[in-house]
This record gives sequence, structure tokens and C-alpha cells, in this order.
Amino acid sequence: MDMTTMQSIDYFKASNWPVDLKGRPVPRTKKEFPYNYDEFVVWKNPAYQPDGQYGTAYSDRMYQMDDNKYDVCSKKVWGKKVQAFFNCSPSEIKTFLAAYFEFPIILMAVLECCNHATGYPYWTFIYEKI
Repeated sequence: MDMTTMQSIDYFKASNWPVDLKGRPVPRTKKEFPYNYDEFVVWKNPAYQPDGQYGTAYSDRMYQMDDNKYDVCSKKVWGKKVQAFFNCSPSEIKTFLAAYFEFPIILMAVLECCNHATGYPYWTFIYEKI
């Protein structure tokens, strides 16, 4: 499914309350608990199925596994080193992940998460290998 033509759901911008992958409101919001919030959906592909066989990647772990590759891939997409995905489109994230993994993917969901030990955000990417 092409990112430019598919209907996507930007949950964080479309709702007054952030939700999890099942559409349930998260108990600990970023607004109320800025350094200790629950993960919430930023974007979800309408083709996402809860019982789908997807890969999962965590932005902080990807950086830890190969920071040089991470930086090279982010420079290809955004022209600079990027570790925060606040203003990145699903299409850009898909391109970044495909470059990092070195295989094509379909992006299924993007979640913003919080490292409860440090308070720093990280992102979870759910994807399908094609």
C-alpha cells in the first residue's frame, strides 16, 4: 500500500486523548506525566491488524546497535542526524527504516514512548517486511 495514497490515522492530533494500539485511552498521558507517560499511537496504518505478524523496532535500540548506520540513514532522509521523530511523516520514517534494515517495508504504526528510567522519549516502529 502506497503511503501517499492511503488513508492514515494520526491519533495524537485527531483526538483529545492519546490512545494505545487498541484505541483505548492511555492512563498516563504526556501532558500529565511529561517524564513518565505511557506509550501512545502517533500514526497507524488502516491495514494494521492486531494479530498481524509484524516486526518491531525501537529507535533507541536501533541507535545503540549501530549509531553510525543510524546517522547515515537519517542524513539520507532528513539531511541531518535525527533521533527524535516528533515532526517526521510516516513516509519519511518508512524510508529511514527501509534504509536502516536494507529491505523494503510497509510501515504499520508509530508509537511515541517514554523511557521511564530517564524520561526521554523514544519511538516504536511496527512494520511488515515485503
